[in-house]
Amino acid sequence: GAGGKVLLAYSPAEVFRALLKGPGLPRRTSRTIDDKKQLAEELEKIRRQGYAESMGERVRDACAAAAPVFDSRGRLLCAIAIVAPASRFTPANRKRYIRQVTAAGRKLSEKLGRQDDAKENRGGI
Repeated sequence: GAGGKVLLAYSPAEVFRALLKGPGLPRRTSRTIDDKKQLAEELEKIRRQGYAESMGERVRDACAAAAPVFDSRGRLLCAIAIVAPASRFTPANRKRYIRQVTAAGRKLSEKLGRQDDAKENRGGI
């Protein structure tokens, strides 16, 4: 899901390399990303935009948006997510959910001491 993708996107490179050495990516639904190259591209996109989305990738009728939360040293602590049934994840709601979850991630990070100019862990694939 979106939260897991955020955690993986901002994890150290060795975490992703260990995943690549495994037997394969489990397929939960027809929308699950199970191709390692496609997953690497998705994780890069997440780092660029600062959030992840999941549209039925883990649970068929569930959608989510998630953002990272960083500490004062720019280290990833966790992900914060909004999850909703697909019927409520309309295009208008989707944009609003993304704005809300990214704002919440920034606010939590600031409360934990992260400064705007802090260099967060960008992961490393």
